[in-house]
Amino acid sequence: MRKLVYLIYTVVLATMVSCQPSDSTNTNKEGSNETLKPRTIVTADPELDDNNSMIRFLLHATDYQIDGLVYTSSRFHWKGDGKGTTQFIEGSEYDHLGLGPQTSWRYTQEERFIDDILDAYEKSYKNLKVHDPEYPTPEYLRSITVQGNVEFEGDYSYDTEGSNLIKKNILDDGAGPLFLQAWGGSSSIAAALRSIEDDYKNTPKWDSIYKKVSKKIVLALSGDQDNAYNKYIAVNWPDAYVENTRGGMGVYDNSEYDFLTSPEWTEKNLKLGPIGDLVRTWGDGKQMVPGDVMDYIGMYNGQSVQELADIGYIVWRSPEPIGTLYGDGDSFCFYNLIDNGLRAWEDPTWGGWTGRWDPKSDTPRSGHPGYMSADIMMLHNRVVEAAKSGESVNLAALMGNRIPESNTEAQTFPNMYPRKELF
Repeated sequence: MRKLVYLIYTVVLATMVSCQPSDSTNTNKEGSNETLKPRTIVTADPELDDNNSMIRFLLHATDYQIDGLVYTSSRFHWKGDGKGTTQFIEGSEYDHLGLGPQTSWRYTQEERFIDDILDAYEKSYKNLKVHDPEYPTPEYLRSITVQGNVEFEGDYSYDTEGSNLIKKNILDDGAGPLFLQAWGGSSSIAAALRSIEDDYKNTPKWDSIYKKVSKKIVLALSGDQDNAYNKYIAVNWPDAYVENTRGGMGVYDNSEYDFLTSPEWTEKNLKLGPIGDLVRTWGDGKQMVPGDVMDYIGMYNGQSVQELADIGYIVWRSPEPIGTLYGDGDSFCFYNLIDNGLRAWEDPTWGGWTGRWDPKSDTPRSGHPGYMSADIMMLHNRVVEAAKSGESVNLAALMGNRIPESNTEAQTFPNMYPRKELF
């Protein structure tokens, strides 16, 4: 399904030109005859797939009401406090690399990937509005782009612009549900909920506030990437609904659509205009963080896996041909919000591009993602060993991302393609 949706990039990117913006807003109009759009806030860390997911998200910006774009942290990226304070978490990436406490991890002090995309969005805005006048203005999007809890992995103990923005939207009287997306860690969302608990617990308003919040928010999590969900949200807000509809298309052989990520197709259809210039591909010469030993995607120029390892890179997945589109792995968090006629965001049993929850299955309606703690050196060693025999390694297999045998296909997608063996 992810590959099928790459077609949507083309519709907008192929017509983008550099133009000046005009006025627009993106608001739900309660009391009118217009259909309300789903409300959402995105929190993201500076990972390559977050960059490409943000591009796709903004190209669909007419389909939902965007209430916030928040920089956040994760186990993979955290900025530090700039004061030399260190953090050490057993089982972290730096721990697996044999390193001790760190003052930051894979995060530049000047990080602005969301702002860079908004700059490109502004250059394309006039032409975007030709296709749909409801694209939000660049000024509006910038006004809701803020820093969240970026300092350390999983630290929700302090308030930030991002957590306060999330808190404000949770507590307002606007229409729900409010979809809170975590493409990185959940710390900024957890900080907002912690602040609400600090303000209202042990007061006469607590019961009503707890019920309002639990009913209003929908957590769309790309896993638990910083343990903030499991340590705080799941414990203190157990009635908050976690979307549990992620489909399992990764276990199907839909290789007939591989051309949609090929270098030739990507260059012709995606690498167009100001926004297209920011679409990340293999071998594009870029790194999110200069010198990052994990990020060989953009620096790849045809080396073998062993050559990449000899340079000093941690090779956690097999390389793709230069120019191949790099996947936007967090986009499933908003696929069901896209106005494709399925209205899947209104009811998880209806089904959409993210999947469907089957009430007849053993899968609970609300999910409970475990802490994402893969051993990066284990991934590296498996990729290097596989390459010695000329094999590539499926990332889904490495991460253990398979559908349990007890599950029925009805709760994800119809069997559109034959199953493929991941292991």
